[in-house]
Amino acid sequence: GMFLRGDPVGFVKDGWYWLNKQYVPVKVVSASIDPPSAAAPGSDPAKLVDGSVQEFTMNWTPPPEGASPCGAAPGTGWITLTIDPARIRKVVIWSGLAEDNLTGRALQPLPKTVGIRFDDKACQPFDLKDTTDPFPIYVDSLQPVTRVHIGIAAASRPVGPDLPALISITEIVLKAYPR
Repeated sequence: GMFLRGDPVGFVKDGWYWLNKQYVPVKVVSASIDPPSAAAPGSDPAKLVDGSVQEFTMNWTPPPEGASPCGAAPGTGWITLTIDPARIRKVVIWSGLAEDNLTGRALQPLPKTVGIRFDDKACQPFDLKDTTDPFPIYVDSLQPVTRVHIGIAAASRPVGPDLPALISITEIVLKAYPR
């Protein structure tokens, strides 16, 4: 006969949550950037996760043509979100400057590809859309993790002439299934 390895009740429950798109936010204990020098002056990574919709801006070094690294392009930084152990099922990113700063937003490169790493696992790349709306990335950490690393690998626009090389993310929300 057929049998499910692992936890059949958990398997069924997970399927139900997925079908019903039920997620709960995961509280972020701390947010940092590595290296700290990658943050733009006066820009605090805590703004990414405090619900304030105040952007976090970092220095941006466009990767060389044809490069497809996963995660933080050389010269930029990894955003690290530390959480109490949770199995992450969704990462929601508001990319670029906030909607109320459309003038500034139009002048900055926009994050186009991000890499996400859980704890010390391999990086997984995801493409973002050019939108001021929250963009959901459906990803499964497979097991409870305590660190989520997010790096911007590519931007959708070059840095304009005479403009500082900066790139922004307004807010990040991590989601899990209710337990």
